[in-house]
Amino acid sequence: IGDWKYGLPANKLDNNLFRMDGNGNLFFQSPGAPVGFGSKQIHIRATATDGTGVMIERPYSLWVLKPGESRLAQDLDPSVQPNIPPPLATPRPNRTH
Repeated sequence: IGDWKYGLPANKLDNNLFRMDGNGNLFFQSPGAPVGFGSKQIHIRATATDGTGVMIERPYSLWVLKPGESRLAQDLDPSVQPNIPPPLATPRPNRTH
C-alpha cells in the first residue's frame, strides 16, 4: 500500500557499516573492508512517497555470517522434523490462570 523510500539514519546502532538503496536492499558500506562477524543492529527509516509525510523508524537485528557458515539456523528442538506434527501434550496441565 503506497510507495516507500528506505534509508539508514546516520550515527544509529551499526548503520555506519551498511548502506541501503531506495528499494530497501542492504549492502556493506565497503565490501572489501573487514566487518566483524556476528550480531549487528541497524535502524531503518521508511518514508512514504505518496505525499502523506508518514515516516516509520524501527531497529532490526541481523547476523553477519563467516565465510562458509550456513545460512540455515539449527533447529532448537531436533526431535521436530518436517511433516511430523508436534506432540499434542500440554506442558503444564495443572497450571492455573
